[in-house]
Order: sequence, then structure tokens, then C-alpha cells
Amino acid sequence: MPTYNPKTLWIGGSSNLTRTYIHLFGHDDLVLAGREEQAPSWAPKDAKYVPLDLTRTEFDSSLFQNITSLIIGIRSLIWEDQHELLLVGLKAFLDKAAKEGVQYLVHISSVASFDQLGSQKEKSESTSLIEEPCSIFERQSEDIINKYRCFE
Repeated sequence: MPTYNPKTLWIGGSSNLTRTYIHLFGHDDLVLAGREEQAPSWAPKDAKYVPLDLTRTEFDSSLFQNITSLIIGIRSLIWEDQHELLLVGLKAFLDKAAKEGVQYLVHISSVASFDQLGSQKEKSESTSLIEEPCSIFERQSEDIINKYRCFE
């Protein structure tokens, strides 16, 4: 009889948070996913990695095999004009995840943290970032993800 090993699909995450988590808790229960075809250089050599293009709207069921939870840490790259495609793809991805039985979702976001274009400047929650496409994307992605807080 095959063993069932529930996994978490961690999407995005070149951040220190992902690296710190892996350093402290390991990666046996994780499947890492990102835009790159190959795992990034910071990922452990034996970590499971799958390329994931969220600008698409079709996702194969095999992606969700043994996946019970998602950690989403995606961000839109400011120099690319893919914000709208990513939002549509994110919604399609979450629809598929819900249909495939994913039960839990954690979203890592940095809506009001830093201006990623110029020199790093701290922003406060009251500072308007509405002109910045990346910030618009982050806000809209939060709205989409909030609709999936409970996969039922």
C-alpha cells in the first residue's frame, strides 16, 4: 500500500523567510515552486521543486498530488508587465487547488513594506502606494486570496 505523505506547496520564496523556515524545520514536508525551470541556487539540492507559471490558467491535477496546504509568497516583478496575467492565473490556480482538495492556505504579503524600484525606503500603512503597479498587484492578490481562506 502506498504511503500518504501530506505536503505543503510553497510558491515563490526567494525571501529570507523561506530560507529560514527550511534551515530551522527542514524541507521534507515541502514542495517548492517558482517561475524558474530549475530550483533556485539557495534551495537544498534534495528539495522537491516544480516549475509553476502563474501567468497560465490551466494547471494539471498532478501538481496537487499529496498537497494539503499552500504557502503563497508570490510577487509581481515591477519591470515586467504581467500583473493582470498573474491575477487571472492566481485565481485559476486557487480554483483548481480547491477542486483538488487543498485544505489550508497561508499568504505571505508585503503590501506596504518597501519601494522595490529605487533605493529601499520604508513605507507606512498610511502611505499611498496606489501608483506603483507592484503594490496594486499585491493588494489585488490579497483580495483574491482572501476569498479562499477556507477551502470548503
